[in-house]
Amino acid sequence: MDVVLHHTNFGMGPSARWANARDRSARQAEALCRLQQDYGKPVVVAIRPPTTTEDFEQSNELEEALSRNGVAVFPSIARTGHALARLLACQRMHEA
Repeated sequence: MDVVLHHTNFGMGPSARWANARDRSARQAEALCRLQQDYGKPVVVAIRPPTTTEDFEQSNELEEALSRNGVAVFPSIARTGHALARLLACQRMHEA
């Protein structure tokens, strides 16, 4: 395994039913940061673009918490995939 990819969003899907999305977000950040630290594998997170002001604030809080702890955050699965492809290509070049 080279990397852990986590995809999340705010305001839609099953996560919209959570009574306190901020608590969920804080637990997500803590778990993802601990995962990266404990296993030494990079964790990257794709956050679907929010659609409301409240969702934007929650998304931004998660992004800031992750970034402070060295977890890469991207605004979409596509952008995440492109970054990971470049990372793997770079690793292959250095291994050759």
